[in-house]
Amino acid sequence: MASKDGKVTSGRRSEGEPQFVKVFFTNPDITVAMNWPPNSETKHPRLSPGAYALGLKTLFESSYNLPLEYTSYGKPELKHF
Repeated sequence: MASKDGKVTSGRRSEGEPQFVKVFFTNPDITVAMNWPPNSETKHPRLSPGAYALGLKTLFESSYNLPLEYTSYGKPELKHF
């Protein structure tokens, strides 16, 4: 995502250059409450894809000092699957 042409051996892109690798995320929720184990009466929060997206975005931007360009799908985004 930080390379100029998507190859590890190429140089790092500079700010203002387009991101070669396209990134897509679904379900921006951070957690979802689920009964676990299945017969349990208590709900325990579980991480959703939104938690992964937040982690990747934070690590990428702090490591490379470049914005992560991505597209999100699913509610509440206008684009759906």
